[in-house]
Amino acid sequence: MHRDRTTDFSRWLRAIGLTCFSSLLAIAAGSDALATRTNDVTTDSATADIAPARPSHLANINIIFPFPAPVVEPEREVVVEFVGLGTEWATIYLNGRRLANMGTHNRRQRFLLTEGAYRLEITGVTSFDTWATGYLDVGRSNSNVVVITFSPQGVVGVGGDPRAWIPGAQAR
Repeated sequence: MHRDRTTDFSRWLRAIGLTCFSSLLAIAAGSDALATRTNDVTTDSATADIAPARPSHLANINIIFPFPAPVVEPEREVVVEFVGLGTEWATIYLNGRRLANMGTHNRRQRFLLTEGAYRLEITGVTSFDTWATGYLDVGRSNSNVVVITFSPQGVVGVGGDPRAWIPGAQAR
């Protein structure tokens, strides 16, 4: 016999003693036979009287919810460009993971980040030589491009959204 989720849910409701809810569920599912048992525990053989929901048995009822449906906005993506000033090599860590290595010839790199807050750490060649730490909070304003410039002296400049950079403790 074909079973669907409505039948299994109705059986579960009756098994825990909620027969009035299982009866309402049977009515909503369009079942010809209502659940009339009151407090007995139902087994698999007793659920054979509940027919699976079929479109021809469903009632044409409009359900109006007292609140509007939530509107889910898609996650926005922001272009974040890192620009290394000077000639020293640098490494950028985002949420503890290495994002980029800035060498001699690649001092400008772009990345596409979803909106949100990220832990940003800018170091020298090794992770022990920390230049700057803080949080990068992108996507809070209408800016689609954020440019972050940094130097070995720990100076971090932000263009596009001045509130995107939240500095941490001074490293140097």
